[in-house]
Amino acid sequence: MFKYILKSKFSFCFAVLFAVAASFGTVYFAFLLGNIIQVAVDGKLSALYAEGIKAAIIMTLTGALNFITSVLYNNYLTNSIRHVRSDFFNSIMNSRISFFIERNSNEYISMFLTDMSLVETNYFGSVFLILSNICLFLFGIASIFYLNWIIAITVLVTALVPMVVPGILSGLLRKAGKDYSSALEKFTVYVKDYLSGFEVIKGFNIVKKVYANFLLQNKIITKKKRAKDNSTSAVQNISSTLGGLLFFVPLLLGAYLSLNGKFYIGGVITAVQLVNHILSPIQGIVKGFAELNTVRAVSAKILDVLKTNKPSDTDCVEKFDFTDSIKFTDVNFSFKTNENDLSGNSIERQVLKNLNFEINTGEKVLLVGKTGSGKSTVLKLLLKYFKNYSGSITIDGKNLCDIKAESLYSKFGMIHQNVFLFDDTIENNIRLGLNFQDTEIDKAIKHSGLLPLIEKNPDGKKFKVGENGSKLSGGEKQRLAIARCLLLNLPVLILDEITSSLDAETAQEIEKQILSLQDKTVIAVSHRLNKNLLAQYNKIIVLQDGRVCECGTFDELIRLKKIFYSLYTLEAVERIQ
Repeated sequence: MFKYILKSKFSFCFAVLFAVAASFGTVYFAFLLGNIIQVAVDGKLSALYAEGIKAAIIMTLTGALNFITSVLYNNYLTNSIRHVRSDFFNSIMNSRISFFIERNSNEYISMFLTDMSLVETNYFGSVFLILSNICLFLFGIASIFYLNWIIAITVLVTALVPMVVPGILSGLLRKAGKDYSSALEKFTVYVKDYLSGFEVIKGFNIVKKVYANFLLQNKIITKKKRAKDNSTSAVQNISSTLGGLLFFVPLLLGAYLSLNGKFYIGGVITAVQLVNHILSPIQGIVKGFAELNTVRAVSAKILDVLKTNKPSDTDCVEKFDFTDSIKFTDVNFSFKTNENDLSGNSIERQVLKNLNFEINTGEKVLLVGKTGSGKSTVLKLLLKYFKNYSGSITIDGKNLCDIKAESLYSKFGMIHQNVFLFDDTIENNIRLGLNFQDTEIDKAIKHSGLLPLIEKNPDGKKFKVGENGSKLSGGEKQRLAIARCLLLNLPVLILDEITSSLDAETAQEIEKQILSLQDKTVIAVSHRLNKNLLAQYNKIIVLQDGRVCECGTFDELIRLKKIFYSLYTLEAVERIQ
């Protein structure tokens, strides 16, 4: 995190300098206060006026310096966390999909909304607090030495007590901060799930059950927050109590020295005032280190994302052309399950086993098979979701591992079963912030079948689709996703069960429209086996237990009367029923 302080080093350094300058003003004011008391004791009225004018000037200048310090401090604080947020978001967006899906999206939201706030206050704020207070402490010690070295040494020795004792409790603070962060993360996940599932909760009449669960989670997060706050308060109060000794010691010692003629009354007042410039920095330093301890686990979590989610294909091919074929050769892929063996190691499940097939450019290819046969996994490997497979996947003879993800996505577009839409207009959801002419947008709308939707809405393509497309039907969402791919002129369209949640008529219309696209390679996964559509595919690849068991056209596979024939006839029977 320290590198982000360096990005705002000028604001940070000047804020510290102005804080020290303001401290000089308050220290000088302490001497003036002592002088005022002394001239009053001595009965020097003219000197009293002069000291009073000096005090007024110093107070005004100190106030101005404190204001400038606050402005510079706020600038440093906001800029530092802005850089962290920017790098954090960029790291997530540039990470491999496999890294992203390892975490619940709510965890990222919690890091953005909660953890970043903690880092801003308890890390960046605390670093400034510690450094500026160290400077103030040294300045205060130097001033009290200038006043009287006996009092200074006594105060310095006494000051060690409130500095050392709270450090013993740092482990408690660290644990409390980590526990609170983890609990807050889980609480965020629960709340988002409940709000996202509002209709299900109401529809199944489980409001009371959900509310009871919410009360439990709310109780847990409150308990963790209370524990963290109590731990911090304990350290601060111990420090404050012990710091009270610093006021008593110079007062008693100064009075003793004055009685013996070795000091003066005004000096006693100045010494007591200067204790503030020793006690306050000590309390600030202790508080700063305490807050650093509470945020250590949170910072580590953010840094873990920043370090782990860096793109690993920076040395890969920047550009490539898909003009020949995609080839899977002896591909094997396994993933770890949530189950453990007797040794405590995660059990791996092999999804693909010596997978071999080839797809030529321009072909329309359908992957079919029972649930768990590996169809969607094939698509994810092709799109570089995962890299821990054996065998080879090549595009025009180039190894997929040697092709940069950004280059791949400039040729391959995936349309998912659940299309995500921004709460924006139809046009902006198609454009996705990219610079395209209106004529290109209109062309994509026409060829994707979105024109009827545009024409029936008074706002046309400026119609706002609502949160995640809540104002659109499932078919309209899929057509909008198709329009995105058409606008980008992607040569390869990858479809993962895009019609599974649609009615039969809409599903058939959309699939037919995609298959009619010229000069497009289509790789689709589907459970819907419609004869008229199946006949339009150049190749149907049948997967079973992670292997290719059949491959051919619809007519060829029907004549074989094997696996595909069974799948087709079973689906036909279910459709009739």
